[in-house]
Amino acid sequence: MGGAGVPPPGDRTPVQAPRRPGREERRERRERGGHGGVNRMWRWIAPRPVHQNAPRIECRDPSAQGSGIHMGGNADMVAFVRARLADEEHVALAAGGDRWRCPADVPGEVHDRTGGVAFTVRGRGFDQHIALQNPARTLERIETNRVMLGEYVEVADLDTDRPAEDFRSGRAVGLGFAVRQLAAEYAGHPDYQARWLPRFIQ
Repeated sequence: MGGAGVPPPGDRTPVQAPRRPGREERRERRERGGHGGVNRMWRWIAPRPVHQNAPRIECRDPSAQGSGIHMGGNADMVAFVRARLADEEHVALAAGGDRWRCPADVPGEVHDRTGGVAFTVRGRGFDQHIALQNPARTLERIETNRVMLGEYVEVADLDTDRPAEDFRSGRAVGLGFAVRQLAAEYAGHPDYQARWLPRFIQ
């Protein structure tokens, strides 16, 4: 006789192939850390009961209003970063949003794409530095940061001082560290708050 799941000798009954997990099932496995995920060992966190009259935390980020996404105490930080990126975008567009270059035959001059002189800077290699930080490059960096910020918004409510030990919480903390570093670039702005400093966990 065959063992469990093994047909006896001489049995010609077709054996059904293992079912391939669907897209949703594979996504759930990744979030739990299974099947090659980041956290192979995970523990299930029982949901905490919420009183029906408990106040709901509203997201104050205008870009997320109406999306069903609630970021808890991180909404102000996300709104701050979005506003600073919008400020930089406005400046870059006002400067033409184009790429600049420094012709080798005219040191100190910074030219735009049309060949016109954007401005002239003499000495200390300022021209090369300014040309590198051209408006087009600034706009590309802003777009990249917005993509990262959008990923963080999806899990920002899990970015807490004492996160759970599951995949989504780990993702939230990792993205949160990057967003906090991004916010720290604008630490000189009067709206920046010290509580947004990156968390360094041993």
